[in-house]
Amino acid sequence: MFSKICAWLSLLFVIAATLGPIGTRPVSGLPTLLERIGAFALVGSLFAFAYPRNLPILGVLLALVIVLLEAVQLFSPGRHARLVDVVEKISGAVAGVVFVSLGRQYFFGGGR
Repeated sequence: MFSKICAWLSLLFVIAATLGPIGTRPVSGLPTLLERIGAFALVGSLFAFAYPRNLPILGVLLALVIVLLEAVQLFSPGRHARLVDVVEKISGAVAGVVFVSLGRQYFFGGGR
C-alpha cells in the first residue's frame, strides 16, 4: 500500500510541476534534460514497484499521461509543449519501469 501511495504522490507532484506556473517549478541545478528524465524515471520506478504485474500497461499509461500533460501545457500561460519534451519524459518513465522490471528479475528471479 505504501508503494502505491508513493507512486501516486510522485505523479501528482510531477503534474503540479508540469502544469503550474513556470516560476514554481522545482529546479535542481542539473540540465533540464536530466531533470525531466530523472523525474519521470522516478515516477516510472515507483509505479513499477507498486504495480509489478502490469508493467507493459504501466509504460503505455504513463506515456499517455505524459502526452496529455504536454498537450495541456499548450493552454497554460508561460508554458510550452514540445515533442522533444514528450520524448524525454516518456524515455525516463519507460526507463524507470524497465529498470525495476530487470532488477526484480535479476534479484528475485521475476517473483512478484
